[in-house]
Amino acid sequence: MTAPTGEAGNEAGRQIGWVLEACARVMRPVVRLALAFGLKHSHLELALRELLIDEARRAWRLKGTEPNISQLSVTTGLNRKAVTAKVRDETEPLPHTEMSAAERQRCEPSQRRQGQYRGLAGCEWRTHRHARQL
Repeated sequence: MTAPTGEAGNEAGRQIGWVLEACARVMRPVVRLALAFGLKHSHLELALRELLIDEARRAWRLKGTEPNISQLSVTTGLNRKAVTAKVRDETEPLPHTEMSAAERQRCEPSQRRQGQYRGLAGCEWRTHRHARQL
């Protein structure tokens, strides 16, 4: 990305400078508090990422739009992976598939037999021979 040129670019650069200075003044007491309680950069970075995403969502919703991952990414400057992780973290987790490890653990160990796998219903186990017929 190139720096803005001309008079409009100068004005934009000055405005960004003013905003950064204001943010530093506001954040200084917060950073002091965090240091006093032993928080590290990684803690503050995580908090800032979450705040950025939350506020970007709020801004989009005020415009009457439910933002998608790309819009949140562009608005916050965070990569899509970070935004996706935060957005998915807030929603309900996906249900376990029938062959997932978590779902298999739900079945009693006595139902597990060597050479067999879990069938489609509950914790019923079927042999490979029966699976081919499905």
